[in-house]
Amino acid sequence: MPDYAFPAWDAAKKALAKTALDNLRTAVGSYLVNLTPLERKKYFKLGNERIPFVEKANETAHQHTGALPSNFSLTKFDNLDSIRTELSEIMNYGSDIFEGMNDAIMLAGVEELNMSNDIYKYFKITAKADTPLNGQVAEMGKVYKKTGNRIEPTGVTVPAGASIKLNGLQKLSHVVNSGKTILTCGCPDELSGKLKPFDAVDIQPGESFQLPAGHTTIIITNKDAGNPGEVTVKIA
Repeated sequence: MPDYAFPAWDAAKKALAKTALDNLRTAVGSYLVNLTPLERKKYFKLGNERIPFVEKANETAHQHTGALPSNFSLTKFDNLDSIRTELSEIMNYGSDIFEGMNDAIMLAGVEELNMSNDIYKYFKITAKADTPLNGQVAEMGKVYKKTGNRIEPTGVTVPAGASIKLNGLQKLSHVVNSGKTILTCGCPDELSGKLKPFDAVDIQPGESFQLPAGHTTIIITNKDAGNPGEVTVKIA
């Protein structure tokens, strides 16, 4: 994951953003509607492919108003068109802001989780000599196991002649060949998700493979077509 250099958080920015959203809510509040999921499904909706039809209907109606029945409100029709197009423009204008915030929230959370795992790893070592810390580390361990944020498999089987992928491993972990077959280990290409042949390394029984810096996913292939293999992952 790229290391994004986020600036220090400024509480004033939060207040400024919330004020801007309050102003937006005031501006468009009378047009906001909250439909239920069932209500959203039941309507025959105006998709992009039907917009030309609506635009042509609007144009024709204005050119031949006399052909419309007296109870047809062209004023209402025009107002609905304005609501749809203007609110769409406002949403599109601000869409990059909310998409950017969603991505920032995700990336900040990913790195926060990685650093939390580092804290847990460091404290597990320190706790051995620091009795008061033992209880807190034990509590962290309980949460760690419940959430399953990191995969720390023991004795994972690699089927004969097959490959497995382990995701979410601790950075710089060691994958130990704890079985009796020869295994090929390597990290997948970030774009294709496939293992590059020239990056694959053969691991003999008892030997280990350390994940390169920045990688948390590994592909393991059992070269023995007749017998299953086994791996154990150990935190660096």
